Amino acid sequence: MAERAATNAAHLGVPHRTLRIPWGEAPYPRMPSPGQRIENIAREARYRLMFDEMTNHGSTVLAMAHHGDDQVETGLMRLARGTTKLGEGGMRPVRRWGMGGDTKNGRLAFVGAEGMRRWMSRPLLEVRKDRILATCEANGLEYIDDPTNFQPSICLRNAIRHLMHNNGQMGDVELPKDIQDQLAKVEGVIDMSGGVEHIRSRIREASMTVSDVNEQVSAVLASAILPSPPGTLLLSCNGLGAVQDPLVRHSIALRVLRYASFQPWGSIRSDANRRQDSINRLVTALWAPWPSNLSKGRATSSSSFRNSPPLRSKSMPPPMDTSARTFPQSKTSQETQLDSIPDAFSVGSGVFWRRAVLRPHGYLLLGAIAARRALDSKDTTAWLATRLPAYRGHDVTLIAEELNHALQGSLKAEGKENIEVLWDCRFAVRFNLARIPLHVRKAVKDGASVAIAPGGKCYYLPSVVLLRDGYEGARVEQYDLPIPERLATLTESGRIDHKKGDNAWVEFEFVRLLSDT
Repeated sequence: MAERAATNAAHLGVPHRTLRIPWGEAPYPRMPSPGQRIENIAREARYRLMFDEMTNHGSTVLAMAHHGDDQVETGLMRLARGTTKLGEGGMRPVRRWGMGGDTKNGRLAFVGAEGMRRWMSRPLLEVRKDRILATCEANGLEYIDDPTNFQPSICLRNAIRHLMHNNGQMGDVELPKDIQDQLAKVEGVIDMSGGVEHIRSRIREASMTVSDVNEQVSAVLASAILPSPPGTLLLSCNGLGAVQDPLVRHSIALRVLRYASFQPWGSIRSDANRRQDSINRLVTALWAPWPSNLSKGRATSSSSFRNSPPLRSKSMPPPMDTSARTFPQSKTSQETQLDSIPDAFSVGSGVFWRRAVLRPHGYLLLGAIAARRALDSKDTTAWLATRLPAYRGHDVTLIAEELNHALQGSLKAEGKENIEVLWDCRFAVRFNLARIPLHVRKAVKDGASVAIAPGGKCYYLPSVVLLRDGYEGARVEQYDLPIPERLATLTESGRIDHKKGDNAWVEFEFVRLLSDT
C-alpha cells in the first residue's frame, strides 16, 4: 500500500514521504506480538509519527482522509460506549491536536504545548466512500482495499462496517464477547436494519447539533466571564442563568473543566473522564439558585486579585484538606439537593470550584463567606474555577533541564533565542537566553539549577526559582520556609515580578484555551 500511495502522489505531482514506525525506540513501545490486538497502539504510534514529522518540517495542519463512512462508524462506536448526543456527532472537521495524554503505552501520545499549535483537518468528512472510489476510477488512480478492514472479529469498527454493508445482519460471523457486548449497546439505541441512509441521517443530525451547541456555548461564555487571575475562570451566575438547554449546560461544564485543569488539554482526564455523574453534579451546582445568607458551611476565604490578602496563612492546612468536598450521592427532594451543594468542591479534572461574590473594585468573597453574604445591588454572584491545589509535599516542581544544560555550556542553544518549558500542563515558561542575569549563570555553573515551582499565596501560579545544593531532585514545599531563591513570579494581576535588579528574562503564558477546538 505504501508503494501505491507513493505512485499516486507522483502521478499527481504531490511531494511524498514514507514513514516507518520505529518500534522499541522511545517513546514508541515494542512492536505488538502476533495475535495481539494492535488497533489502539498502532493508531497512537501513527499519530505520534505524523505529529513529529509535522513539527520537524514546521507544518501546522495535518489533513486526514477520513470520509463520510468513517464518520458514521465513529458515531456508532461512540454509541456503543454510552456517549451523549454530542459524542454521537462523531469526528470534527477541524480540531486542535491538543496536548495528548499519558496512556498505558507510556508517553507515546503526549506532545505537550506543541500540540496546542497544531491542527487536524478532515476535508472529506462529508464525502461518502463510494463517491471517493468513483472519483479515483474516473481519474485512473488505482487504490487498494485493505482486507483486514473487512474482518469483523478484529475490532468494533470492522464489526459495525460489516453490519452496515449487510442491512444490520451479522450472519454466521463469530465475534469476541467484548465486541458482541458493544454491538448490543448500539442495537439498543438505533435500529441497524433500517439501512445505511437512516444511520447516516442520524449521525449527520447529531453532528449539526454539536456545531450549534458549540456556537451557543461560545456566546454564553463570552458574556459570563468576569476578570480573574491567570489560569482561573470566574463565571457570572447571571451570565449562566439564561441557559436552559441541558446539552449547552453540559458543554459549558466540560469546556471550563478542560480550561482550568492541570491534566493534558484535550485528554479525557481533563474532561473528568467524561463521567456523566460528575458532569451532572457540576451542572446542578452551577445552575442552582443562590443560597440565602443563612446558608450553612465553613468560611473559606476572601480575596482581591488586585491587591490580594492570603487565602490561607502558613499555619492553615492546604485547601484540599478543608474545602474540597464531594456531593452527597442520595437526594430525597430538590430542596435537599440544592441545600447539599457545597460552597467549595471538586468533581474531577483537578479543578476546584468555589462560590464567589465579586464586590466593587475587584474584591472577591469566596466559599461560605460568599454564600452567607447579604447581597446588595453592587454584588455579582459567580463561581470561581481554579486549579486544585496539590497535597502538601506533592507540588509540581520542574527542573528546566534544557536551560540548565545551556547555561552549563554542555549544550549549545543552536541559535535559539528562547527556551520554552511547559509547567503543570498550564503555563509555557519562556527564558530569554540573551538576558539571563549573570548571577544566575554563575550559580548554575556552580551546581545550582533553575526550576519552576508553585508561587503565589492564593492561586497555583508558576514561579522561577534557583535550587542550590541540597534542593536537587527534592520537591519544593509551598507552605514551609525557607524556600529556594525566587527569581521571577507570575502574580495574580498577571504581572511578572522579577528579582530586584534583574532584567525581564522570563515570560509566562497560560496556554490552555476555552475554545471548543
